Amino acid sequence: MADDEEQIEEENELEELELQKRRLEIERLKEEKRRSEREDKRRDDAEKKSSEGKRRKEKPNFTEKLTDWNKEFSGIIKTKGFFGTLFWLIGQFFGLLFSIPRYISELFSRFGFVGFIGFLILVGFLLYFFLGSAWAGSLARVTVVPLYQGIIDPALEAVLPGFKENLVKGFRVVLDPESAREEFDPSAAKEVNTGSKGVIFESVSKNRDVYFVGDIVEVSVRAKVYGLNDVSTNVRFSCDDIDSVRPEVSISGVGGDSVVVPADIVKSFFITCRYEGLKFNNPTARTEIKKMKFKALYSDFVTLAELDAYTLSSSSLDDLEARNIDVFADISDSNLNKRDRTVRPRFSEGPIKLDIDLPAPHPLTESAPYQFFVKVINQEFAWKGDVVRVSSLALRIPEGFSLGDNCEFDSDGKIKTVVLDRMNKEFVDIKRLNEEFGLLSIEQKEAASRKRDVKVACSLLVNSVQDQVKKDVIQSELVYDYEFTKLTTFEINKPVI
Repeated sequence: MADDEEQIEEENELEELELQKRRLEIERLKEEKRRSEREDKRRDDAEKKSSEGKRRKEKPNFTEKLTDWNKEFSGIIKTKGFFGTLFWLIGQFFGLLFSIPRYISELFSRFGFVGFIGFLILVGFLLYFFLGSAWAGSLARVTVVPLYQGIIDPALEAVLPGFKENLVKGFRVVLDPESAREEFDPSAAKEVNTGSKGVIFESVSKNRDVYFVGDIVEVSVRAKVYGLNDVSTNVRFSCDDIDSVRPEVSISGVGGDSVVVPADIVKSFFITCRYEGLKFNNPTARTEIKKMKFKALYSDFVTLAELDAYTLSSSSLDDLEARNIDVFADISDSNLNKRDRTVRPRFSEGPIKLDIDLPAPHPLTESAPYQFFVKVINQEFAWKGDVVRVSSLALRIPEGFSLGDNCEFDSDGKIKTVVLDRMNKEFVDIKRLNEEFGLLSIEQKEAASRKRDVKVACSLLVNSVQDQVKKDVIQSELVYDYEFTKLTTFEINKPVI
């Protein structure tokens, strides 16, 4: 009996050992299965990454494309110059144009016909909402614009430095090739257009469409400077102070605020005025319009005038006239009108016509003083600027002549101080009338059109004559500042918070 119990106990232990063995085998098999699954998953992940890498190499994503395009365009701008950049952009444009059907096909295959039509309707609605709605534009000014200026713009510059500047240059090359060429090569020049003179301000651009208090404001203008026929031209550029803030003035491709244009050519320059710390002066308004002027100054410009003065003794003149003999028969002078015996003055090139007006017939004699005028005439229809200050006006009288008592010049030929002050005041009035011309009545416009010159009166005495016609030269010199301006505006917005 005891033996049977021992045998049964041994059988039970064997069964227990067999069960444990089976459990261990099952666990081993499960572990092998899990290991196999992990290996399969690791292999699948590796294959997936490898295929993604291959696809990335074969077809880069949008960011990579944009980065490559920016690097390529930066290199082209630096190495190829104007024409290389222009040809590259034309190639890119046609490449994009030919790719449009493929993009449309991909969009259609991905979303189907209904999805494609819905996408077009959504795009059209967004364009109408943001471009055709006035209140949406106001909403964008206080939401989208600050978001772009505060987050998107700095992030774009950090990821793709120089991308925005290159993009602007690219658009300028395509839309305004002449302007872009002159910006790429500031020394580019061409022959003077005889219909234009001085400085002409053209297109104005800003670094932002919307400004808020505290923003840096940069306003630029393209200035075309026409050189004089015979001498080089020095022009200094500036801008108005705003809210007692003096702007920083820069010229693209040139150091300082002045340029020199050689004779007989025309050059274009891009002038930028940079303001920091502008104030919002109207506490009740949401926006404030700031006015500013671009200025180009000819400083201490000199204009010269000459008048040929013929003299003869009164007795000799009476004798020739009595015998009906032409006094100027043997004299050739393109400025002499032999019919009425008047002489036309000569003056140097510039915005001011300096006219020595002596209406008496020649030759002059010792018999009486001769009244004459020195006229300072602004040639604004050709030069489109204003005299802002006259520094000096002088006469040079040849030997044998003297100035009379009734004269606004000193005996040494310099203009009297009180007359110079009056002249500058008159030019200030003329400048104001020019600026307000569009607001004047018809009568005021007629009066303003007549008030275009300033006269200085004097009389001339002939102290020494001969029995034969003698020619002398009366000279005058004007030194003045002449200014060209262009008015523009920009808008400052009150902060949203």
